[in-house]
Amino acid sequence: MTFVLAIISIVVWLITGSFFDFSDTWQLVINAATTIVTFIMVFIIQNTQNRDTEAIQVKLDELIRVTKKRETLCLI
Repeated sequence: MTFVLAIISIVVWLITGSFFDFSDTWQLVINAATTIVTFIMVFIIQNTQNRDTEAIQVKLDELIRVTKKRETLCLI
């Protein structure tokens, strides 16, 4: 789905570029839009990585707790 959206965006970019004769204003608008999208995507990726890291940490903590309980039971 994302790949299709990217292809559609490129086609729209080419069509609008030829429609505006690839003027300086058109280039400025395209550059501003790509900068904004890139900026937003950085935050989305960071948020996803933070949630993933937190989930892994919770799983590791649980594994450590279970392992400690087993060691305690084996010693008794």
